[in-house]
Amino acid sequence: MLKLEWDSSFFEKNIYMFEPSANLSVFDSKGAELVYSKVRSDNYQIISKLCDLGFEYVEGELEFFDEIESSTTDDSNIRLARKDDYKSLSTLISARFNQSRFREPWFTANQREQFYAVWLKNAIDGSFDDACLLYEVDKTIMGFVTVKVDEDRLRIGLIGVNSDFQGKGIGSRLIRAAHRYGYSQKCKEIIVSTQSSNVQAVNLYIKNGFRLSRSNSWFYWSKQ
Repeated sequence: MLKLEWDSSFFEKNIYMFEPSANLSVFDSKGAELVYSKVRSDNYQIISKLCDLGFEYVEGELEFFDEIESSTTDDSNIRLARKDDYKSLSTLISARFNQSRFREPWFTANQREQFYAVWLKNAIDGSFDDACLLYEVDKTIMGFVTVKVDEDRLRIGLIGVNSDFQGKGIGSRLIRAAHRYGYSQKCKEIIVSTQSSNVQAVNLYIKNGFRLSRSNSWFYWSKQ
């Protein structure tokens, strides 16, 4: 098992990642308070064995992809976030990621919100994701998306739309902005993952031409 130092420090508990294999006898929970394990959703044998070891199903994860072959027209309402945008952006985090795998009983709602707030802050300053793109009209931030370049692929991290402006196509504009950013960085593919229970996000990606590449399941083991 691999100890996740950042997670352990942030959530103030000993958290590990367990990579399952056909032989799960190597699982040793000594010293662990929480253990993550992510497996392909169709790997029924491993899933069954994880359950026998006391792991619990937490959430499904769907990974989508799209090719980046050209850019789209610039959107004058899109810009890079600055450090002084964090206060306004942080208000969009509250209750925005309730379907996250960072949920009760393993994490409190406050821990979840703080986790995504730190992620967002680190995306703005480029220390986690590379950038945070905003959709802003008349100095009102209506949505944001964070992006990270990984060799020739661009990964979307967080995406959120102000609840007052839902249903106005802002999510699609943010995806196109991410696409343009990827093109400018010479990326060939754009990738995004979301919870399988987040039907709104799934429909958004499909609507914008993404295709499903993988289905995973998250399981947790926790110290009683």
